[in-house]
Amino acid sequence: MLVLMSLTYADKLGHFECSLKRAGRPSTSTTDENINEVEKMILANRRITVREVAEDLNISIGSCHSIFINDLGMRRVAAKFVPKLLNCDQKQHRMNIANEMLDSVRDDPNLLQRVITGDEAWVYGYDVDTKAQSSQWKLPHEPRPKKARQVRSNVKVLLTVFFDCRGVVHHEFLPQGRTVNNEYYLQVMRNLREAIRQKRPDLWKNKNWLLHHDIAPVTHRCFHFSVHKIVSETLGYRKVSARWVDKWLKEAAGDWYNTGITKLVDRMKKSD
Repeated sequence: MLVLMSLTYADKLGHFECSLKRAGRPSTSTTDENINEVEKMILANRRITVREVAEDLNISIGSCHSIFINDLGMRRVAAKFVPKLLNCDQKQHRMNIANEMLDSVRDDPNLLQRVITGDEAWVYGYDVDTKAQSSQWKLPHEPRPKKARQVRSNVKVLLTVFFDCRGVVHHEFLPQGRTVNNEYYLQVMRNLREAIRQKRPDLWKNKNWLLHHDIAPVTHRCFHFSVHKIVSETLGYRKVSARWVDKWLKEAAGDWYNTGITKLVDRMKKSD
């Protein structure tokens, strides 16, 4: 009698365990077949979500996410913004120029010492801290700090800077009400030539300096960093004046400019 009851209880327990299993789903979803199917769906639609793949393959979101990360080694990234999308001919032309410049650097190790480069950046009356910059440590029992939403100043001026490995050669602000056109840039080039004659007499005398202008992919982040440094560390939220910008550019360490010039080679290698 006891044995019969035990068997009956075991049968009921087994039936109960079977009923707990999710109908229509295998015991494990990380199979070669599912991995191949997930890969095909991703390659067909790079913007497909984990939830959509999981629903189409009838597997859990956790298992699908594990296939994405662990089995396929993929991660979701945002598209990188670039100034312009180049066609095949433009890409080839860019590669040719980069190879020529790399050859020139290899043939003349001192070439970068004669390069003068520059770019433009907007200088704002005041800037605001990013979310990461305004973060701070807190204890578990302390409330989360609050911060009023702020926007970047509408007061801004265009700053043009030319520098070499030794420091700033020339910089100027766009006059109020002036439009950036061919005439304005011709005057900027004239001012640059005069600055080279006065500040770099050795380059001017030998006439062997090279102008590498408008390299936003290389120097834009450097100038953005410098502008933010001016605002956050020197002026706070006070109005940025030309006097303070001049002071910061002069006090910036020489290796900061040398690093910007050296990055030209890294940029050329990426274009190769």
